[in-house]
Amino acid sequence: MARTERGRRAQWTAAVILAPGAAAMFGATTAWAEHTTPTTPATPASAVSSAVLPPRPPAVDNAGILRDQRRHAAELDDQLQAVTAQLRRAHTHRVAEERATRVAAAAAASGSNQGPTSYQQPQYQTPQYQAPAAQYQPPVVQYQAPPAPAPPAHGSTGASGTVK
Repeated sequence: MARTERGRRAQWTAAVILAPGAAAMFGATTAWAEHTTPTTPATPASAVSSAVLPPRPPAVDNAGILRDQRRHAAELDDQLQAVTAQLRRAHTHRVAEERATRVAAAAAASGSNQGPTSYQQPQYQTPQYQAPAAQYQPPVVQYQAPPAPAPPAHGSTGASGTVK
């Protein structure tokens, strides 16, 4: 679309009028801002920043926390040893009862019972307390590296296209 002479002239006229007007407005605004600068200095940056910062959290006593955690771990270890000892005693008692039941059943099956006078009370063994092991020793595990991957079943052609 071709511009007409009249449209081109109107465009230049608008530019000639608007450009100096905008420059004059910018100059007047700058001069006003320069003459209305406050005479008192701004508040110091440290005063502003201290008012904005939140209060510091209290210092953390890492040594105290570590000491409490170690004490708690020792208490848990004592509880574990007590429960382990109870389980060992219960297991020993159960094994003794099972043994006595088997002996009584075997005696009844063999026919050695000749009357009420021949019955003998099974002899229970008193469970002996066994102290827990001093320290747990994990089992030794031998690690074997996996076998090397087998070569491909067919020949590799590589970049040259020939079989190696």
